[in-house]
Amino acid sequence: MKAEKFQEALEVASKAFRLSLRYHRYGTTAVSHDQRLFDPTDVASDVRWRGRDFGDSGIGARSRLLEAVGEMGQSLGEAITIIAYNLDYDGYRYIRTYGPVIHEMIGGNMRAQWMREPTTDRRIVERCVAFAIDAALRLELRAAPEA
Repeated sequence: MKAEKFQEALEVASKAFRLSLRYHRYGTTAVSHDQRLFDPTDVASDVRWRGRDFGDSGIGARSRLLEAVGEMGQSLGEAITIIAYNLDYDGYRYIRTYGPVIHEMIGGNMRAQWMREPTTDRRIVERCVAFAIDAALRLELRAAPEA
């Protein structure tokens, strides 16, 4: 951020936030559905994957619809997590508004997709980076065993 590479800073912050959520939901080493706690985004992920299955069979409209419903469910589940763990909801709105959309690929890699021109406002970028750091620390604290 100091080098004014705001686009890179927003991408890294967005990926870090996504990674924090992934670790909080599934652990650092993924566990199967029957071994982990319920997560409201599980249903959305299932719908999204079913949409991709239909896409392979040539049913394009159904595939796009299920993908859109899955995306909506993912966003709602994410927002529920933010509220449930008392994270900075405004910071979340900033990173979702000004950061790129992060796509999680098979194998754990992430790809950033910009839906708008990246901002050059230092205050907005600082807010997004601060949110990603704060969320990671708070989620890590929640996962720590109680003494």
